[in-house]
Amino acid sequence: MDKKGFIRTVEAVIAIAILLLFVYTILPKQKVAVDAIPYNVEVAQKAILEKIGTDSTLRQGLADFAVLPDVQSAIYSSDPNVGSIPTNTVAETIFLSLAKKYTPAGYDFAFRICTKTTCVLDPPNPAAMEDLSKKSVFMGDTMIASSETGQNPRIVRFWMWKK
Repeated sequence: MDKKGFIRTVEAVIAIAILLLFVYTILPKQKVAVDAIPYNVEVAQKAILEKIGTDSTLRQGLADFAVLPDVQSAIYSSDPNVGSIPTNTVAETIFLSLAKKYTPAGYDFAFRICTKTTCVLDPPNPAAMEDLSKKSVFMGDTMIASSETGQNPRIVRFWMWKK
């Protein structure tokens, strides 16, 4: 067996491996495309957040909303597979009309009033969750705090997606 030829072959394989490793680290990585928020959804979210910030009746209703600590409220949505339509409190009713007013045409929405930041959109219907996982869902949220002592802050989180 020719040892010189074998050693040169091993050297060539090592050189190719080093060259490929060098090229792999130098080449720019392909960036993962992140869905930009559509302009109409962004405008709607800003309008809803601004309205929550300026409407004292809505803010007080949301601050008084009875949510037990560590418990999330029901999901309220324009899509019946995702959640229900609220009718039982002033805050829910006002927020529902606000969401309907500002949600762009061709989009559904959902919202939830929570006491913790771990508030997520988890519809009770598994088929709805699977359907939502295939769509771009855009989320906005705000925290409502009260100046009164003994009152817990509330997080109003809302989602929008194409129908």
